[in-house]
Amino acid sequence: MFFILSKLFNFAINPVVWIVVLLIAIVIARRITLKKRLTKILLVVIVILTNPYLYNLSMGAWQYPRETYKSSTRFDAAIVMGGISGFDPAHKRVQFLRGADRLFQAIHLYKQGRVDKIIFSGGSGYITRPEYKEGEILKPYIKEYGIPIEDFIVESNSRNTYDNAVFTSKLIRNNGIEGDLLLITSGFHMKRSLACFHKQGLFPKPYSADLYELSNKKGGGSSKLNLLIPDIMVLQNWKNFIHEIVGYYVYKAMGYL
Repeated sequence: MFFILSKLFNFAINPVVWIVVLLIAIVIARRITLKKRLTKILLVVIVILTNPYLYNLSMGAWQYPRETYKSSTRFDAAIVMGGISGFDPAHKRVQFLRGADRLFQAIHLYKQGRVDKIIFSGGSGYITRPEYKEGEILKPYIKEYGIPIEDFIVESNSRNTYDNAVFTSKLIRNNGIEGDLLLITSGFHMKRSLACFHKQGLFPKPYSADLYELSNKKGGGSSKLNLLIPDIMVLQNWKNFIHEIVGYYVYKAMGYL
């Protein structure tokens, strides 16, 4: 039930939905004063949610920064959080999303000899396609990179971040994996992920991937002109950011952190 409710809530916090709702409200509003007020609100929402500078400022303050470990530092296993791909049923193939940087960073570390095993945590994130198990479907891709299947351990029952921590912690203990662990996920997702694993009694070191703003935390990038140039793609980024903020505090209220 929580999984289904989270999907519905994810729809409700989508900034595009807010804009559409405001547009509908403006059309059906009968009073001129209300139309004007709603129009002003709509313009403010659009200006804020299409502004790269403001987005970078907010995300830069929230996401976990990139960590640097000595090249001699080795880990017994790297835990990779799922949610990095989608499935194209028409062509029966995986479509990698931006978050796939999580997996590619793990592969890079494995090839360098800095992690001994990769633990991929990801089941089905779909309501209508529970049979799509992300970790299992990614196994053929891992083989193509020359990684022995015994070094790619899959947890395929999780459907959200809390499940990732619960099921992966059990898998690690059941397989007798000990020593230093690395947790690889997107920078904006690291705070919630780490807290979930800590709640389960595991304390992996963080390794942020898929960072949104690399230059600084002040939102400027290389040019403050970003403050004046709207970007429609920022709407999707705000959706991810808002989802993560809300998710963190919902998890905290439910005792998952």
